[in-house]
Amino acid sequence: MEHNDALNLAKAWEYTDRLAASAEPAGIQDVRDDAIELGFSPTSAMQAQWLGMMAHLLQAESVLLLGTGNAVETAQLLIAMDSVGMQTAAGQLTVVDSSHRGAVLVRSVPARLEQPIRTRLRVANTSAQLFVPRLNAGDYDVVVIDGDLSNYEDMLDQAHRVLRDGGVLIVADAFAQRDEQSQGGVINPADHSSKAVLMRAFTEEIVHDDRFAVHVLPIGTGIIVAAKQ
Repeated sequence: MEHNDALNLAKAWEYTDRLAASAEPAGIQDVRDDAIELGFSPTSAMQAQWLGMMAHLLQAESVLLLGTGNAVETAQLLIAMDSVGMQTAAGQLTVVDSSHRGAVLVRSVPARLEQPIRTRLRVANTSAQLFVPRLNAGDYDVVVIDGDLSNYEDMLDQAHRVLRDGGVLIVADAFAQRDEQSQGGVINPADHSSKAVLMRAFTEEIVHDDRFAVHVLPIGTGIIVAAKQ
């Protein structure tokens, strides 16, 4: 790719993120600011908006989010799932966050959105490794994995188990660029930070996993979309 092409793509990313930020519903920017103040690295406005759009397009009524301080994503998912729930019974968003501060922030999200939220929010302040194996098989339309290393480790089999047939696994920060130790993430071969190493192995595993139809997208800091077959 020519230098100018790469530069134009970077400018396009910045442009679409500015557009997404300008369209964020009231309350989300305050949630983002608080997440940053607490030491978390919120996803971009574009990526959070895309996540909500996916939940809407998939008509998701049951979503599992494995995250760390993922309040912005929680807000967009609640709004998107409410648009689905207007036609059916209210759905449920389950968020698993091993950080106490992150769990408290996520719990505060519905009250901070300037619109009534019908979707039920369940927040578990524990690790994904302890919580997810206790969930029933085939109960979830969408599983989202984001945040710390522990949210990704050993979760591929569990995500497949709890997803319904045709359900979708979304893996955020697939390029490992939001990690504080990142030196460019997966796309920099010289980056041997823990998350970059993990995400290279995770991506290699899932793209060759016949249980999923997989596509890797250069959205935000990288997205893997995998539909359960």
